[in-house]
Amino acid sequence: MKFTSLERPGTRLRSVQEVRRSSPSRTLSELPEVPLKLYFRIGEVADLVGVKTHILRYWERERLLVRPQKSKTGQRVYRREDIELLRKIRVLIYEQGLTIAGVRRALRLQGLDPIDPESPAAPTTDHVATLLKVGQKIIALLEKLDA
Repeated sequence: MKFTSLERPGTRLRSVQEVRRSSPSRTLSELPEVPLKLYFRIGEVADLVGVKTHILRYWERERLLVRPQKSKTGQRVYRREDIELLRKIRVLIYEQGLTIAGVRRALRLQGLDPIDPESPAAPTTDHVATLLKVGQKIIALLEKLDA
């Protein structure tokens, strides 16, 4: 039998005060500076944002603006812009006490449009490159058939 998060035995909703008490202890100003790199893996991003990796995966699953690309090995790869956005989301959740829905509203008010939860995942660079290679092979085969 499947339970929703509210029906699961032993679960309860937490108050804003409980969320703030359980929030990461470092403030935004205490977080390390973002190094000058193009791409970051999820562990590095978690350290730079001040949350654990499962929190980043949850935010991704909730479709809060951040949809990292995946490397050839399937690891999430974040950019500097993603880290800055994740830090904004962290402040909204842990310091201002907003919910996920509240974060979406706040981001819209700032001119940032959160990812539509109903939209399919955007194709990654790897998928686009693969499609281009397949297209080139098809064109080469068609040219051989015409010759």
